[in-house]
Amino acid sequence: MVDIYKQHPDILLLDCTYKTNRYNIPLLNICGVTSNNKNIALGCAFLDNEQSDGSMQWSLTCLRDMFDELDIPLPRVVVHDRAQSLINALDQMPVRTGFRSVPHLLCRWHQNKCVLAWLQKDGHGFGGTYRIDGQRVNSEGVMTGMETYMALVNSKTEEEFDELLQKLYNRPEQHWREFHRYLTDNWFVYKDLCVSAWTDRHLHFGNHTTSRLEGAHAGLKRWLQNSKCDVLTFVRRLEPWWSALKTDYDHEMSDLKASSTVIFTRDTFLSRCVRVITPYALWKLHTELSAARGQDEVSPCSSSFSNVWGIPCRHKLVELLRQPYLDPSEFDTHWFIDREQAIPLRQPTRLLDFRTIARLRSTQVTHQAGAGVTGTRRVQSNFEDGFQTPTQMPTPAASTPSTPSTGRPRGRPRGSTNRVRGGPGSRGGRTRGGTSSRGGRGRGRGRGAMEGVEYSAPQTLADVIREETARANDDDPQLHTRSFGYTEHTW
Repeated sequence: MVDIYKQHPDILLLDCTYKTNRYNIPLLNICGVTSNNKNIALGCAFLDNEQSDGSMQWSLTCLRDMFDELDIPLPRVVVHDRAQSLINALDQMPVRTGFRSVPHLLCRWHQNKCVLAWLQKDGHGFGGTYRIDGQRVNSEGVMTGMETYMALVNSKTEEEFDELLQKLYNRPEQHWREFHRYLTDNWFVYKDLCVSAWTDRHLHFGNHTTSRLEGAHAGLKRWLQNSKCDVLTFVRRLEPWWSALKTDYDHEMSDLKASSTVIFTRDTFLSRCVRVITPYALWKLHTELSAARGQDEVSPCSSSFSNVWGIPCRHKLVELLRQPYLDPSEFDTHWFIDREQAIPLRQPTRLLDFRTIARLRSTQVTHQAGAGVTGTRRVQSNFEDGFQTPTQMPTPAASTPSTPSTGRPRGRPRGSTNRVRGGPGSRGGRTRGGTSSRGGRGRGRGRGAMEGVEYSAPQTLADVIREETARANDDDPQLHTRSFGYTEHTW
């Protein structure tokens, strides 16, 4: 799994889970995200105490040492919950050598869950919750408080955030004042880690929560089978799980390179991005592309979409639609199926002119039946030519003059036919092994090998094309050539 993460090192997710061992200590689960939005189980670590700064710093130091040893680049963003020990450990690491220089975000899902739990308490004045038909329902005050909080968190600019926060502070009700104090003291002290006006400045590719780690926790515990494993049993039971994840990833990458979604293959504008960019990124682009093609007036661009996703926004697509194709270089390297295709870009391939192709088709490559550019017979491999030993070769009759030959040629010899022409009582019917004084052609395509002509090993099509192209360029320096495409094409 480390090799997989090395190909997708952009996102690092950290979260602790419990009930995985007999020692009742927390397990730090470390995951990444692939270019097709799938999890990567990078590793895990047992911690003495989740609240201990030293234990958390030890685990991050080991992780950083592994990155250095395996030459893995630092992630672009680290996402975790509001564990104070983790925040302190990240802050205490060296700036240039540790994860401190990497932007880290607070999990939006854990944050929303904590705020909702605070509003649901009866003593805070928002009405708490009540039951209808046995189901717990939030009061109107709780829903209003969550809407106010979500507007603050999703603020697109700093000015918008300050304005909404001031409106919350100016409300005369006491419970709203207490709500303002709770948000300011517990969450907005980390506003650069949890408010969109600051977090959308980083490329997190939509990963501002650790919710996908909850699924990773569930899969890990299913393979453990119980919550009282020792360390050795823990490793032995998870090795098949890691192998299965590696196999699933290999199958997924093979499918992505071999197939594509129908809606993208039909769009000429996206033709160069198919099988180069992941379908997940193309689906995100499709929404923006539909808006760019349908809108008459373009609103001011905040660049938040491009900054977050690394995908052209609708405002950028309005300009790119003037071109016949969308170049894959407009996407961030995170979205490439094969990351090596992103940097550096492949050089365009020179195509043969139609005159050269016609010349190749008219060239007789060998005397073998069916050989050549237009032949349909299978060309013998090098080890098949002259495979028979002299002792295995048939001995010619004394009356028959010997001719130099390296083996029995493929196809019917030139001058032979299955028809007996001019024989007594014959109307030219087909017989086996008949001969004729006239030359003729057999049923196979192409000409057969002539008797008495030494058989030569066939050339490969690549050698013929190479020779004819060099000859054509020497004969005609003004030969028209074209450059095409982003990737190499085989014709």
